[in-house]
Amino acid sequence: MSRPDFNIGGSTVAIALSVVDYLKPHLEGTEREIDKVHRVERHIGRFDSQEDIKRFMSGKDGGVRLSVLRVDDIRLAAGRGTVGLVTFAAFVFCSDMYSYDRDIRCEVITGRLAQLLWKPEAGEILGAERMPANVKMENLYSSRGDTKDATGVAIWAVMWQQEWLLDIPLDEATLDDFLRLHLKQIQAEDGPVQDSTINVRENHD
Repeated sequence: MSRPDFNIGGSTVAIALSVVDYLKPHLEGTEREIDKVHRVERHIGRFDSQEDIKRFMSGKDGGVRLSVLRVDDIRLAAGRGTVGLVTFAAFVFCSDMYSYDRDIRCEVITGRLAQLLWKPEAGEILGAERMPANVKMENLYSSRGDTKDATGVAIWAVMWQQEWLLDIPLDEATLDDFLRLHLKQIQAEDGPVQDSTINVRENHD
């Protein structure tokens, strides 16, 4: 039995993945690019436990995990659909790399991420209604004591709010081609039934 489709369009999952796709080309790099990370991914919660850090850091030099923390002010906007104010958190974590200190790497990459949110392109992501607002950076060590010594990584967070469309309309370009039509017509009561299959495009790729 085949796996059924699961449409995530118009959800906070789709929103987070859209932001991840925007950040990836700018922040992911090779092992010799000190100012970039191994991977940018969606995260399901608040990247705030040593278990999370160890699991996602294992065998890597750093990463960015992006979470949707909450959605406020959900409302129906005339002519646009349902919109809401989404609160994001991007957690940046780094280890030492080629003798470059993890604290410096993490702080530099965090600053680069924050700068990406100030670019006009951040307000042009499909579904984004406005530019990011209330952008802030936080060094998580100030509230976690000896976390760095315990895990061997540095962690910063970038948090911001942005108004998003929560029910993005279906994109017709993503639909399967309409190639065949099955038609059944009853000519009259107790009369013959016309049953036919029509190939809409005979010569398709």
